[in-house]
Amino acid sequence: MSNDDVELVARGSIRRNVQFLLDYKNERRDLENQRLPSIFMVPKLYRDIGPISFTPGLVSIGPLRRKYTNLQKFEVQKSTYLHNLLALCGSNKK
Repeated sequence: MSNDDVELVARGSIRRNVQFLLDYKNERRDLENQRLPSIFMVPKLYRDIGPISFTPGLVSIGPLRRKYTNLQKFEVQKSTYLHNLLALCGSNKK
């Protein structure tokens, strides 16, 4: 599979996910009464068993390790992905 094929598959997957979210919104489901997704720290009991397993090596999802120098390179990618996702959704730039 060439890089172009992989990119097309990735775009199709993103479009399907975005379309699902738009359809979900259009069905007027009550999202306001649902709990928002959250990211919690893994309990210390589990982190102590295998600390390396819970230390990000490429990307930090939450704010806890955002300033780690080895994770900085991916911060630009995260912003780019978010910008592209919002553009696909037709969101206004803010």
